[in-house]
Amino acid sequence: MGALLNGYRHSADNCPYTYRCTIPFTNYQLAVTLRDVSFEINKINSPKMDVRPDHIFVQFNEHFVAYLDHQKPDIDISQMSNVYKYTKIIRMPPGGDWIQTALVDLELALKNPKNRFQLIRIHSFDDDAGKTVYNKLENILQSLGDRKVHVTRFCARVVDGPQLLSILPHLQPGFLKSIEIEHNVDLAESIHSLIDSQQWKKAQDVEMYAIETPIPIECLVHLRRFDVWIESIEVHDLLKLRDNLIISPIFEMCSIRSYSGSAFDIVEVQKILGLKQPSSERPQSMLLYSIPNSDAILEIYVDNHYVYIEKA
Repeated sequence: MGALLNGYRHSADNCPYTYRCTIPFTNYQLAVTLRDVSFEINKINSPKMDVRPDHIFVQFNEHFVAYLDHQKPDIDISQMSNVYKYTKIIRMPPGGDWIQTALVDLELALKNPKNRFQLIRIHSFDDDAGKTVYNKLENILQSLGDRKVHVTRFCARVVDGPQLLSILPHLQPGFLKSIEIEHNVDLAESIHSLIDSQQWKKAQDVEMYAIETPIPIECLVHLRRFDVWIESIEVHDLLKLRDNLIISPIFEMCSIRSYSGSAFDIVEVQKILGLKQPSSERPQSMLLYSIPNSDAILEIYVDNHYVYIEKA
């Protein structure tokens, strides 16, 4: 890959380092400034990126690479050799752009119109570096014009809604089946843009962790599976879920966790949904609903801050 393997000194004017790939990839031959590149772009199907304050971890299939700022102390990635076939640390020279270098290989993969990705995952653990990465990625994706990236599953750890929406619109609706969002993201100004997007409407699976913004229940009922952690959920939301999911042709299961709202009043839940008295010491309720024109049933479990619904 572009800067992935076997860094060594190379005597050339203004060229202190050249990174050469020694793996015999031959499908594409790409000449890149300061580097000789040779790799099979079509074999990159699950690029993953973890952004830190002064380094980035990038995973391309069997390759795990750490791109470091020139002042970053050494880090130990030896444990990654148990997971990835190839591991490498690339330290940038003074003035080198470690973020841009990390994105070069990803850009080549994203710009290949034949690529079909199983997964694209971008996790940001630093606000400033994360914003820089998302801005650069947005520029890359905007350069594609009307063409969208074909990826089945998109996972993002973001700080705010605009970061998420800088990437999501560039992914092919319908081909994108799964959306995963995590890390206390504030979607207050972006929630309607998110749930109105074709990517969201045509997705089948959604996972959202520690979301600070209330999510309308109506935007979840078209999904096959969803697992969301939201601030609060009310009893009337359970009623909406029950009435919509019982008629859904694709629904399989869902779980909703309320991490800061009031606990369910079990007595009220039992009254509104007709749940039976809990049979154990744990305050849990269960009810079975028959699905019209089907032998299947809808199982609903309710606990203090947790709801689980499954088609059985």
